[in-house]
Amino acid sequence: MTIISFSHLRWQNRILAFCLLSIFSFIPIQHRFKGIMHSLSKSLIPSDLSLPSYFSKSIHLYLTDPFLLILIALLFYLRTPLRSFFWEGPSKILSLLFLTCFASLFFSTTAHYPLHYIKLLHVSLSFLLFNALVTLRHRLPSLPILFSLALTLGGLLESLLALFQYFHQAPVGLSLLGELDLSRFAFPNLSKQLWLFAPITDAEKLFRASGTFSHPNILGAFLFSSLFTTYHLYLNTTKRFFLITLFPQVAALCVCFSRSAMIAFFLATLFFSYKLFRQRHPKIFPLLITLLSALLVSLLLFLPPLIARGGLFYPTQTTQGADSERIQYMKMALEMIKEHPLLGVGFNHFQLVSTPFYETMPGHFFHSKVHNIYLLIAAETGLIGCALFLWFLFKILRASASLVFLSCFLGLLFIGCCDFFLLDTSPGRLLFFSIAALLYKKTA
Repeated sequence: MTIISFSHLRWQNRILAFCLLSIFSFIPIQHRFKGIMHSLSKSLIPSDLSLPSYFSKSIHLYLTDPFLLILIALLFYLRTPLRSFFWEGPSKILSLLFLTCFASLFFSTTAHYPLHYIKLLHVSLSFLLFNALVTLRHRLPSLPILFSLALTLGGLLESLLALFQYFHQAPVGLSLLGELDLSRFAFPNLSKQLWLFAPITDAEKLFRASGTFSHPNILGAFLFSSLFTTYHLYLNTTKRFFLITLFPQVAALCVCFSRSAMIAFFLATLFFSYKLFRQRHPKIFPLLITLLSALLVSLLLFLPPLIARGGLFYPTQTTQGADSERIQYMKMALEMIKEHPLLGVGFNHFQLVSTPFYETMPGHFFHSKVHNIYLLIAAETGLIGCALFLWFLFKILRASASLVFLSCFLGLLFIGCCDFFLLDTSPGRLLFFSIAALLYKKTA
């Protein structure tokens, strides 16, 4: 028995399904094609503009971009009503948010820098993906299964890669797919153990696994999401194989050492299990037994390095330093909101306006952005942009149509309190707005 079939679809819907499957499948592939746009990127920098070295000056292209463009073009070819696509429900709010981002750029200090507008257009691709998924729910009823299949398979492959990276404490040579040098994500080897049965006394530091993502925290959010799509597949198909995939996914979630993803996984799964138990779902007990087994095995095997990393059971010097930096970034964001309350400092301007050094925190170099999507939006697009984003979230949550995707989305909202990649990176945006669209139930 097949899980999903496209044989009954018309050719237009087959192309749409293929584009969506490609987009979902390529979310983990982080390779950024910036070399082909290098000359153009350099030529866009105004001669009178001095940019900090840590500010990204490149135009980044991803494998998902052409499929997104084909998807949108085909929808317009099929004469999708523009009003319903751009100006109904949450899609209307995203259109207003885009206009607010543009206005924040127009009134910013570097309004003459074209790269900001190009990056805004790239962000708008995620908005268009949301609109497309909401529009296609009636044309492709199996869309949630399609998304879940792609994400679960991606989660399984990323899990195996992450476990290989961690056990070998080295990359495997997949730089073409976005794999990075793991030494960038190190923490002190206080436990002197790689895992329960493998002492590692000759290494001063342990490296976190990141898969093909640009940071272990992004891998953590992806695995968190793939675990919930695994729940969805098990509950909505007859395949028990998906239960087995929980073991490597949970183990990989441990070795990426993403505190926000692990806490979100615990809280969202608790919420999901409680709701499912209240519904007396017949598959709840096999799912919970398998999940608890995967958790116990993973925690038992990786408890020493998890304790050494800190932040889950008690704070360590590593996590305290990271938390102090996050608090300072929040103070920066609040100061920006105070000085520019309506439209903020400008889309993509946080690093251009923030101060890299503070006397109160010597030795810290603040080259990143505030690790909070709500404060980031408020700082860059003002209270108007933040209010629109919160309105968008409210509309999604009020019309939620799936317990699995609701639990997953709530977990992502928690992760958004601790990091910015859900809105600042291409895979983060695709993940966030895809799940939001699958959660939303469009009313007549």
